[in-house]
Amino acid sequence: MRMQELCSGHLIPQISLVKSICGCKKNVGRVRLCMDKLGGCIKLEASTPNAHFAMLDLLFTYGTLCSEFDNEAAKRLHVESELVGRGKWAGRLFLVMNQYPAAVESKQEHQWVYGELRRLRQPQATLSFLDAYEQCLESDPKPHEYERKISAVHCGHTVLSAWVYVYQWPHEQLQAIASGIFFKPPNHPLELQRAKQH
Repeated sequence: MRMQELCSGHLIPQISLVKSICGCKKNVGRVRLCMDKLGGCIKLEASTPNAHFAMLDLLFTYGTLCSEFDNEAAKRLHVESELVGRGKWAGRLFLVMNQYPAAVESKQEHQWVYGELRRLRQPQATLSFLDAYEQCLESDPKPHEYERKISAVHCGHTVLSAWVYVYQWPHEQLQAIASGIFFKPPNHPLELQRAKQH
């Protein structure tokens, strides 16, 4: 079953998951797909923590994986995805070693991280590449610096569920980016060189 969400003039196809992921015969947990009546947010829930939502094809990026950048990781992502539009995520943004961004969750009102929403053409392959890039594979040393989570992302007047790489290490001593913007729009004072990502 497929449905469409309207996001800044773009129709976004969403694949409905009901009882299994990718046709896998293993017990990956029950999956529930429901629509939030207020915001239209697609919520995915699983009864087992290891269930992987390979079919969720939306990714929120907030740094050097955005359209303004042309590093190798960004180039690959741009080829393997389609830009849906600008988005924002409830969180705070920090700068790590003056090189790359760290986004942490926030429940404070009017605290946003700004970035882009992208639709992945082959979610499983692209997310595997990004997990390796972010060093958050199961085989990577723990604790991981980032964790890939499903979270609500605002795009225009619509709220959609998307993958977000959330910073996990202590951030209290990091430099805050008050604007919530890491990518470099025209005339923005924050000049960023090629760095790690998001």
